[in-house]
Amino acid sequence: MASICNDEQGSFGVMSGHDRNALSLPDYLYQNDNFLSASTTPGEAVRAVIAADRAVGAASLITVPMQGWVAADENGPVRHNEPAGHHFKKSTQTSATFTIMPSTANNAVYMDEFVWALDQKFSGQGIFTASAATPTFVQLDNEPELWSSTHLEIQGSTPVSSDAYIAKTISLARALKDQFPGMKIVGPAHY
Repeated sequence: MASICNDEQGSFGVMSGHDRNALSLPDYLYQNDNFLSASTTPGEAVRAVIAADRAVGAASLITVPMQGWVAADENGPVRHNEPAGHHFKKSTQTSATFTIMPSTANNAVYMDEFVWALDQKFSGQGIFTASAATPTFVQLDNEPELWSSTHLEIQGSTPVSSDAYIAKTISLARALKDQFPGMKIVGPAHY
């Protein structure tokens, strides 16, 4: 059976997703905003897209960031040289107990907790299992060869090295597979 798949963000940018629904648009004006959702519920923008896809029998493709920062606010343009004021540090894994209502006090977003929380929002449906009728595929970031221009405030002007990119890929894939061994991970998504 063929699956129809919806990519929840295309090339729009990177959502912080779990702690906030803010969207970072480094590809377009280095802007943080609420383009995908005005909700203040953690992860709602991504949850709503997955729910809509499932309602019509379509699989989903969500993009999980590998870069070091995600949007922390919806305050518009971000200057290239000051990401920390408008972004949370993105970490691959947390050792804390997962929660669907994470604290924003630590200024961090954890990707393993983010996908776990999404799964919890679809309790009993196994959206990340290999046997899901309408699976949710996970793409590891987007266009790494352009990070030095589209993510200047994070990457700097030096392109990501193959070694660094591979290390980020392995680290994130392991963290996600630790939570969901049957998760279908795809990537890289190249320009």
